[in-house]
Amino acid sequence: MPAAPKLPPMPTTAEVWTSPKLQLPMATKMTGSFGQTTQVCQRVIPGEPHPSAFQIPPGYKVIMPTPPKPPALPKAPALPKPPAPPALPKLPKL
Repeated sequence: MPAAPKLPPMPTTAEVWTSPKLQLPMATKMTGSFGQTTQVCQRVIPGEPHPSAFQIPPGYKVIMPTPPKPPALPKAPALPKPPAPPALPKLPKL
């Protein structure tokens, strides 16, 4: 008996419920060959977050390691001394 032909994989589908007021997805359901996943937003407080959410907590201390010193650059070689200019010829007296 021949084997049954292999069926093509199921397409992945996504269902998204979006809040028109918040412009955010409130529920997402995805189905595909991997199975089904569902995500639901359960607590939403519209508006700006409280400013304290952006404050550094008291007692918090940032410890930054000191960066390593870069290696010293090699010294440039000394420039050669220029040759002495040639002596000027002596002019005869007139």
